[in-house]
Amino acid sequence: MFYHDLDLKRFGKYLRNRRMELGLTQADIDQMTGMHEKSYGKIERGEVNPKASSIYKLEVVLDIKISDIYEQIRKEKNHQTSSPDG
Repeated sequence: MFYHDLDLKRFGKYLRNRRMELGLTQADIDQMTGMHEKSYGKIERGEVNPKASSIYKLEVVLDIKISDIYEQIRKEKNHQTSSPDG
């Protein structure tokens, strides 16, 4: 994947929240993207680093931009490392 430093757990959390906003199940996402059964669940749990082709499919199905999620995660990490609580 091109986002080699992506926090996969946080990434999965963002995807899960968006999926739930849309009222979809993990099985719905698997079916809509053509991913192998339960593949999307592994992405949500941060267990796998998704392929670029999977990311593109998720952008379409969830109507999101992965680059926006990446930037939000990066900002959160920078904020945590710069805060006094660390």
